[in-house]
Amino acid sequence: MKTNPHRVFLLGGYDLEMLTIKQMLEGREGCIVVDKHLQWDNARLSAYQDELSEFADYNIYGIELQEDIPLPLKYHRIDHHNDWAGKPSSIEQVAEVLGVELNRFQQLVAANDKGYIPALKDLGASAKEIDNIRRRDRATQGVTDEDEKEALKELEHADVAYPGLIIVKSSSNKFSPIVDRLSTQYPYHSYLVYSDTSLCVYGDIAPSFRIHFCSHKNLYYGGVGNGYSGLSKLDALPTDIIKIVKKMKPISKHIFLFPFEITKDGDLDEKVWMREFQPQSEADKIALFNEKQYFYPHVHNILYDNGTENSPIKHYKRKLAGGEKYAVTVDTQTFVLDVEAINVNLYDGLGVLSFHLLNTDIRQKDPDSILKINQYGRRVMPPFYAEIKDNHPRAELAEKIEILDNEGKSIFLEDFSHFTYDDTWKAGNFITSILGPLDIAPVIDDRMFVLCYYENSKEMNRIADAKPLSQSFSRSKYNEGDVCEDFWYKYVFVDGGDATCNGDDMYCDLLRKQTYSRWEHPIWGTEYGVSRYSLVALTTETAPHFLLDYFETIYTRMAELVLCQRTAIVLFSKKVRQLSEQSDQYEDSFQLSNQYLHFVNRFWYKDITSQDQGVELYTLLRSTLNIDNHEATLREQIIQLHNKISEKSNNMIEDRSYKLNLMAGLIIPFTIFASLAGLGQLYKCGFSGKEVMGIALAVIVLGILGIPVLFRLLKLNKK
Repeated sequence: MKTNPHRVFLLGGYDLEMLTIKQMLEGREGCIVVDKHLQWDNARLSAYQDELSEFADYNIYGIELQEDIPLPLKYHRIDHHNDWAGKPSSIEQVAEVLGVELNRFQQLVAANDKGYIPALKDLGASAKEIDNIRRRDRATQGVTDEDEKEALKELEHADVAYPGLIIVKSSSNKFSPIVDRLSTQYPYHSYLVYSDTSLCVYGDIAPSFRIHFCSHKNLYYGGVGNGYSGLSKLDALPTDIIKIVKKMKPISKHIFLFPFEITKDGDLDEKVWMREFQPQSEADKIALFNEKQYFYPHVHNILYDNGTENSPIKHYKRKLAGGEKYAVTVDTQTFVLDVEAINVNLYDGLGVLSFHLLNTDIRQKDPDSILKINQYGRRVMPPFYAEIKDNHPRAELAEKIEILDNEGKSIFLEDFSHFTYDDTWKAGNFITSILGPLDIAPVIDDRMFVLCYYENSKEMNRIADAKPLSQSFSRSKYNEGDVCEDFWYKYVFVDGGDATCNGDDMYCDLLRKQTYSRWEHPIWGTEYGVSRYSLVALTTETAPHFLLDYFETIYTRMAELVLCQRTAIVLFSKKVRQLSEQSDQYEDSFQLSNQYLHFVNRFWYKDITSQDQGVELYTLLRSTLNIDNHEATLREQIIQLHNKISEKSNNMIEDRSYKLNLMAGLIIPFTIFASLAGLGQLYKCGFSGKEVMGIALAVIVLGILGIPVLFRLLKLNKK
């Protein structure tokens, strides 16, 4: 009778790891190996349906198989892809089941399958070992010599124009000969390789790709760290998916914030605005979790809509059809950005409108384009009448700002030509039209606050070269060669033309104060800059993708909170001035004081996170907008107004008391006379004449003695 083995191993799709696992298992006592010679696209458990029935009483180990049928009772999964990414490699899991140690070659195979070339380097593999492992892995996957030659040709046509993302079209679905060479030629970049029927991304955008396509039935992913994510079968044109990937890794991201006063109670149009306080996608859930973990819990109430009617913040999102563009025309050049979102946050008496825009057009990747987008795309109203009079050349204004639908038709348009002499501090039509029924007014500036994230390795290197260790920034060295002069200064201070600072000492001093350099690095370096109307980031094209996530979520929240603080202070100062000019101020002053306390309790946070970079950036933002000094001035104004009103009220009370006492003094003689006149009634009550005269005399004496005392009191009251 045949002895039953203890274990049955079912092999999945072929690669070097699977072949090495097979070699480990074959001939080992107590093991049965079943190999259907599967590939990645057909490695399903159902391929072993017959074996599952035959070995139903055995411990069955399925290695990297898609579980498309019910699992047997004694089934054990061995995998480290998709939902099991991050586990030890499959060969390491098999070795643990067998109770054996991996040899050097097997260790290299495990590292290769788990973490690709970087993991091999971390293991100390030589260049020869890496080349050997990768070549054998490709051959195991079915890559032929002809495929290798074809890959070399296809690499010659690689699209390297898009910053940080190398795009290659392959004639086959075997991408490894292309990716292996890209990782050597373009280290630290992200790659997108596609054919007519499949597509895969590698590098720091792979996690975002996986989240975006999480519901796609043909999604696969793996590797440690960023790893890779792909679609084994496409249900859309590759070019459409490439557009989506570019939005995950834009050349630049621009966020314009417009704080405003709500001048009259009203509601947003529910037909075009949707109140949103719950995450709408897997990506939103992840982002929201990360944000809330970053900020102190007691700050959440002012940062996130809780969905109730009494929520301190109400978050609304514009309903978009998809494909909208934000177009800014300067002279004859039009810059076009993808509209990712248009949002409004409403607080008590004020609000913030935000435009979230993506730049994915390589024609707009140069520094000058970024500066112009920021400078001209943020305008809310004309700064000078000459800008719009008699076709005067525009230095500060765009020719027009418009939002286009997915067919290129204008939805909202602002060319500033309708402004008259009377239209001071009036928001442009494209702002008021978007906000609809709300009556609003600008508060702190004629421009929107700019947040911008820009990837440009060359500009980062320029800053590094102009600011060697322990030395001051050199303006002349920074502007050497054929470059965009003073880019970093103009980027931070949102100058579209020349830098608005000629003095070199002041220039360098301002940059030193307004630059946050914690994350300078030769490969993934990032500089942050803050001004009264901007928070900007400049990073390299190979910087980690999570930096953009932090910028467009956490740092944008910070900036909006500080803007709300500044806006509220201006509005309170306005109320103080108005109240000081009113005649009846007493009750209004107490109402203002209560509103101020309400504002402090909701908005006034000097500390919102324990994270060092968050503390430092938030402090720099508040200090740049001079929040503490403005708040101290406002507090003093409110105290002075309250004291003035209290003093006036006390004087009014004293004046009333004096008048009452005066009236009493005038009335006393008449009271005495009336009392004396009434003494005759005492005779009728049986009093003798002598007794009546005694009472009369006492009344007269008391009245006479009381008059000096009364006038003494009047004199004191008068003082």
